[in-house]
Amino acid sequence: LPGFKVVSDDFGNYTQLSSYATFVDFAIQQGYTPYKDLFGVGYNFMMHPFGNKDTMEEIKSNAEKVKQDIGEKLIFVANNEGCHFVNQFLTSYVNSDWVNNYVESVIYIAPTFAGSGTFQKLIEGQYGLFLATPTMKKAIYKMPGQLILLPNHIVYGDTTIIKHYPEHGQITKASDIKNFLTNYLHIITDDNSKIYDEIEHFLKQPIAEPPVKSFIMYNTAINTPSSYKIQRYTEQLQAVLGRGDGVISPESAEFACSNWTQVTCLDWGLNKRIYSHDQMINDNTSLTEIFNFISNSSDETE
Repeated sequence: LPGFKVVSDDFGNYTQLSSYATFVDFAIQQGYTPYKDLFGVGYNFMMHPFGNKDTMEEIKSNAEKVKQDIGEKLIFVANNEGCHFVNQFLTSYVNSDWVNNYVESVIYIAPTFAGSGTFQKLIEGQYGLFLATPTMKKAIYKMPGQLILLPNHIVYGDTTIIKHYPEHGQITKASDIKNFLTNYLHIITDDNSKIYDEIEHFLKQPIAEPPVKSFIMYNTAINTPSSYKIQRYTEQLQAVLGRGDGVISPESAEFACSNWTQVTCLDWGLNKRIYSHDQMINDNTSLTEIFNFISNSSDETE
């Protein structure tokens, strides 16, 4: 909105990042000190991949300050859509020389940087605790942060996203999804078509590898909505279950694990709640694996 600006918390503040509460406690037990060598970073996930230039510049300047103050490089730990934000920072906002000088490595937990074959918030028009009113639905349809979670055309390739569309027996792939969003769901209209076109530029690009070592943690063993099908006679849309962590299917992680050259991957492959999308970052076993990677990563550069 004209004259309206969303501002994230100052660099370092982690108190509002509720999903990282257990992670922060674990890190403090390992000897890390908030605001010295442990920092939180919030970003405007509703406007991502736009509207975060100030936040990225703040990360950049503080990374330089941290190295000057304590002689350490940053290790990014990102979860969910935050993986997309961090990857954008490391591969687009700063150059590789800067990354190699100020970043040790990056950890992606349950990443969604290739989007998802299902897009429940867009379909239901519901976001968090907000009521699914007509006005809220229109707002969600215009949110870049929701549209960027549509399936990446390169990563998903020939994977079926919608079965029995546009006709029974036919399929819709990620590259054809605009037709489905426009003519079946009526999500793309004159009100948001320009926003979608801007987002589609990102959806058509492969997921770039950051120029430092990375660690990806994910799960493929929990039944997860991974695509849709249209019922032949009722024309109703129905989710199709596949592999994943209960929320996100593993395409983002598996693309990176198959195509990146400096990546270490851990697929839990277990149908347990502690390895689900929301709980993975809260489990002690997962946290131990994360901090083992951090320790080994640091040891290799000493």
